[in-house]
Amino acid sequence: MSMLQCGKDDMKMEDDKLLNVLVVPPFIERTKETLFRNFARNEMAYYKFHFIEKVPLCDCGVVDFVALLEICRQVVDEEGIDMLYTSEDESTIIGAILQEAIPRFRGPSLESVFLCDNKYYTHKVVDSSWWPLKTCYSVLDTSQNDESLEKMCNALLPVGTPGVLKPVIGNGGSGFAVFHTKDELKEILKKTGNRIQEHFDTKKLYEIHLDQDKYPNGHVPAVISQPFVDMNKLDGPMLVNVEACIYNGEIILWPLTTSVVKISEFNGIKKRQVLPAIQIPAELADQQVKQITEVFTNELQKLIEHGFDNSVIHGEYFVYNDGQVQLFDMNPRYCPVCHWLYMKTVDNGNTVTAGMQVAINIRPATPKINGKVGMVHWLYTEQSGPANYFIDFQAAEKIEEVQMRISPDEVIVRESAMEGMDIGFMAVVGSNQSECISKINNIRQQILLKPDAFKFTNAQ
Repeated sequence: MSMLQCGKDDMKMEDDKLLNVLVVPPFIERTKETLFRNFARNEMAYYKFHFIEKVPLCDCGVVDFVALLEICRQVVDEEGIDMLYTSEDESTIIGAILQEAIPRFRGPSLESVFLCDNKYYTHKVVDSSWWPLKTCYSVLDTSQNDESLEKMCNALLPVGTPGVLKPVIGNGGSGFAVFHTKDELKEILKKTGNRIQEHFDTKKLYEIHLDQDKYPNGHVPAVISQPFVDMNKLDGPMLVNVEACIYNGEIILWPLTTSVVKISEFNGIKKRQVLPAIQIPAELADQQVKQITEVFTNELQKLIEHGFDNSVIHGEYFVYNDGQVQLFDMNPRYCPVCHWLYMKTVDNGNTVTAGMQVAINIRPATPKINGKVGMVHWLYTEQSGPANYFIDFQAAEKIEEVQMRISPDEVIVRESAMEGMDIGFMAVVGSNQSECISKINNIRQQILLKPDAFKFTNAQ
């Protein structure tokens, strides 16, 4: 395979030349470790990956995105980069700016990436569900005096209690918290305000490159609140993951995945437990599948109108038994957890491969479920301490189904009383759900030194 020639709409290829791929930073170290596992072996012969090892920092210690963008431009010019690989939220922003500026690159516009990235504008502009989640908004005032806290609380409390507080720009769940009273909300804002502000320092590219007249608060540190959705209630919703690849305006849908739900009964009382796992095929009625597909497709059409194209996109929705569909989150990139599940259970399901194909103007094959049942269980803990106190990393490294997100020398840090940490996951395949759960429990026994720190089922 080959080197790209010409422009976005007329790409040609020369035989026997590698495609130069810039892995757009910032990326965590595991990106390098897992990158090659994302592809089929025969695909790796087509690419030469380029990494920027040293990322510039501001005086405050966070990434200097303005300087990083210029370094990326320089590498693109000097190395003759043919295409971009983005896997993190921040890297999609840099990728979008480069793709708009350099004709040979194909991908989403900065505006469409922003509409996925900023939760306030996602719900305001993109959300087309019939029963949208009530959402309140407040600019973040980090002065944290009594007057500013009172003003923020008054803006955020109309969603009711319990409620959920989120930064409008996500950071892997950081800053996400549940509040039950006004006083609790104030304490959360005090504890997380500076951390949210620091994260927004990495979004200065929006201030420079985004239309500020159209999105006046697009670069301003802010938070939203929404009603808390209790998935463990008997009439609670399913959390559904949806994924698609957009190719020249065409929407190619991936199969749905759902949360794993177990119903138990004791003394005539039923209890619903949502496990920290997702599965495929999705456990949904045909009407539910129809409705969520319609909502997702409508929202993708809106994003396409704002320039989202030639990329993979991921969404999360709450789906109720009565047919209600509510948008929870949207990401302008593939979901790493779903990716591993698709690779095992869906023919033509590799979302990384699909993203690389559309980047060189090749339509991905339509994905189809291959008849296998797959399940991903993520290792989520609310405890803190050295990672090697909780995980047998030597055992984990030998198990193909396990993907760790931290290294043995790292420390698990619980940032607040409302937050835990997702440190890895395992993806298994079986003939049914029970077999998958059995395989997961077997792997847990091999790698977890403190299994009680990582909840899975009540039976454990």
